[in-house]
Amino acid sequence: MNKYTHEEKQKALEIRAFEPIMQQLGINADKVDFSQERPDIRINYNGKKIGIEVIECYPKSFNKDRFSIENLYYEIEYFLMQKRIFGYYQIRFADGIFKVNKIKTIKNNIFTEVEGLINGTITIEHCKYIAEINKSQYYFGKNTVIRPLENMMNMIGVPSLSDIEECINKKNKLYDTYDKTLEEIWLLIYIPTNMNYYSSNGIPFISKIETKFRRIYVSDYYYRGRLIYEQNKKL
Repeated sequence: MNKYTHEEKQKALEIRAFEPIMQQLGINADKVDFSQERPDIRINYNGKKIGIEVIECYPKSFNKDRFSIENLYYEIEYFLMQKRIFGYYQIRFADGIFKVNKIKTIKNNIFTEVEGLINGTITIEHCKYIAEINKSQYYFGKNTVIRPLENMMNMIGVPSLSDIEECINKKNKLYDTYDKTLEEIWLLIYIPTNMNYYSSNGIPFISKIETKFRRIYVSDYYYRGRLIYEQNKKL
């Protein structure tokens, strides 16, 4: 298996973050350029060349070990896609395995168990790290999605409005470094936690904030997203 590089992981996150916004805008995926940097995404929308910068938003404090568990789901997705194993799967890890093992030392064993369970070469009774795995009957094409069987990622917590504003201010400082040939630059704030089925729908529209971004969107772990700021627009 090829190493899942930081750049590949980042681009996968950007695609995931933009998907609900892409649907809202009525843009087909094949019309989106995800290969760029500063900003990360390029589209043509309403006759304009638009660039979109993506940033992840976390609460100011979270447990890094628990965050690593969330990251493991993405790594399993990538592993299975490399093996051309597609579908939507829900996984429950064996109780306590992350308390006595570092993820990096058991990761390959987890990959092997997941692949074996899906292919039917092993049964759950013979697994040390996976306690349960289910596959959705819905067709997902050539895509792989891995989710926890239970709300395991709620250990991370959710960002507050001040955390979101901090992300905006962080990207404000980089605004002048973005591609100046673009007619508009938007910001997309991605909230990757599923704490209590957290929804970005609860984030209020921001009418007053200092920024050059023409629009600011948020999207979340459950593929929901919304516009929270637009220049010269008020509720």
